[in-house]
Amino acid sequence: MVFVDNQEIEPIEIGDFSITPENIEELKKFVNNLMSCKKIVGLGLTLVYDNKVIFADGFGMANIEKRISVDKNSKFAIGSLTKAFTSTVIAKVLSENTRYNWDTPIKDILGNEFRLFDDIRTDNVNLRDLLGHKVGVPGYFEPLLVGFPENTSREDFIKNIQYQPPVAPIRTKFIYSNYFYALAGYVAEKITGRSWEHLVQEYLFNPLCMKNSGFVDHISSFDEFALGYSYIKETPVKLKEELLYTSSPSGPAGSIYSTPKDMGEWILLHLNTGKDSSGHNLVDNATLKETYRGQMATPLFGNLFKPEFPISDVVISYNMGWLSSVYRGYRRLWHSGGIVGYSSLLWLFPDKKVGIYASMTGSKSNGNSEAIKTILSRSADMLLGLEPWLNDSTSCSFPEPWIKKTPVVYPLDEIVPEPSWNISTQQDDYVGFYCNPAFGMMKIQKQNSQLVMRYGRFGKMKLYPITETAFDVRYIEALWFVTNSDDNVTPVRITFSSDFNSLVYPIDRLYSNTTFSRNCNVNVDSSHLQGNGGNIMHFIHDTRSYLKSYLLMLNLFVILFIQCQ
Repeated sequence: MVFVDNQEIEPIEIGDFSITPENIEELKKFVNNLMSCKKIVGLGLTLVYDNKVIFADGFGMANIEKRISVDKNSKFAIGSLTKAFTSTVIAKVLSENTRYNWDTPIKDILGNEFRLFDDIRTDNVNLRDLLGHKVGVPGYFEPLLVGFPENTSREDFIKNIQYQPPVAPIRTKFIYSNYFYALAGYVAEKITGRSWEHLVQEYLFNPLCMKNSGFVDHISSFDEFALGYSYIKETPVKLKEELLYTSSPSGPAGSIYSTPKDMGEWILLHLNTGKDSSGHNLVDNATLKETYRGQMATPLFGNLFKPEFPISDVVISYNMGWLSSVYRGYRRLWHSGGIVGYSSLLWLFPDKKVGIYASMTGSKSNGNSEAIKTILSRSADMLLGLEPWLNDSTSCSFPEPWIKKTPVVYPLDEIVPEPSWNISTQQDDYVGFYCNPAFGMMKIQKQNSQLVMRYGRFGKMKLYPITETAFDVRYIEALWFVTNSDDNVTPVRITFSSDFNSLVYPIDRLYSNTTFSRNCNVNVDSSHLQGNGGNIMHFIHDTRSYLKSYLLMLNLFVILFIQCQ
């Protein structure tokens, strides 16, 4: 039978067909088969049709060691699905503060202290540009991977964006960047005088009764989480939960966690264009609809075309926190999410009032990107009344048999081999601090007759000499999986200048490398480095502001508890 919140529901009529308990059981068997062949540890799945959550539950294990199963209340880090929360919050803020709109220059909101790399961007960039990835600045992902120092404020994080060099004129090219979603969230903070987290809690979590959702960088216990894993030779290896703290201070880009049950309410809000499941209007319809409109054509990625594939699935545009696609002739809004140890995907079919959410533990590069897409495709076919184009066999082999898949490259083991010092230059010639105004400070030091690089909150890497100036870099300790897990065995290549006064590091691997200069004119505070490198600036906590924020959030949680009983 079909159960939601432990209550049996009747078969659901959908146009000229119905969703039966047998359909749900067949889908569950499909998911379990895929999880087995792909060795997926845990999965949460939510299905919505016509203002009804018809399925919200879990599959597999939340914690292998403790033998805890995933259920409807298991918490998953949803990564970039957070972006739609940010654009929705901003839609709410704009509808309440009509002096601003999507096209108001950011400089007019933040004042003359706001700066980007050049005057054209500084004077003209607006919320539509930030949320539509139209600024022309690369994603510069590496500092977000290693994490900014623990005491970095969002304000100081935003200030450093001005040093990020662009690679394209504004509004000419789709270039994905988490930094500008953090900036958009910061703009909402400045307009309202409340933190982005407070706004999400007040405007969305509380009225939607998403009482098991929150922010991964604001929690200390992960007991209720489906834990994140990477893979060594298809064997899951648990990752350190604290790596989720790398989402701070760029929370508006990807710090939310949620559950299959809570995400049903989130889906219903958007299928009803700003109304909750009871019909109450939470966000202005016209303002919210703007987040669904195309802002920038995206490069072709992950598209399926006939006759190469049995169906067509084509991306049209990036919007604001959403993408627009056409799946088998149906208009689809969607977004994916990836954060260390988790992959998520959300599809909405507004014209059919269908929504599907899935989140699984593991990394996109370990085959989860293909697995989660096949689960949503099969679910969509069922909810749209279409003949499934994937079966138990092709879901496991996808994209084969239609196109050949690149073979997985497996690491030798979890232990990174020891470097051999096979060059004539002395190790001391490389030791020191290297910094960049946009991306902070790296520290190279000697450790057990080897060179080790520390960068950010969690980044620690061993250096392997190739020539006197070229080194391969492999991550160790918390981020070991970045360069030594299934499909991730390629080291990072860095290059020193001939006088060893600078090094070049691929902060963004799609665009030009970034130079870090040695012996920057800064006072190095060892407490602020925390042993892991850091930012150039020394950040100071404002205890009063933290206390005020804490009390506001506590009050909101009390309100949520009372409303959702």
